[in-house]
Amino acid sequence: YVFNTDEDGLADEDMQKQLRELVAPAEAIFLDAKFEAELIELAPEEAAEMLESTGQDEPGLDKLARVGFDTLGLQTYLTVGVGLSLVDPDLS
Repeated sequence: YVFNTDEDGLADEDMQKQLRELVAPAEAIFLDAKFEAELIELAPEEAAEMLESTGQDEPGLDKLARVGFDTLGLQTYLTVGVGLSLVDPDLS
């Protein structure tokens, strides 16, 4: 589940805990879509500073992609040829 919230919601651990319990055993991702849109427009150094100022270690969209890939059992490989999707053998 993806919860779009504001900066206050990102800092509200009690609310996040309640929502995580509500959707368990599924994953819960919390992000501020407006903040994420602003972050994308910045240079990497500025984006890192902005993330740090809000106490986040990675952008919400990165978390969403990582959890999505993990949930689906997908892996990413960088190649010079045509892209392939591989299923995680541990999930087969």
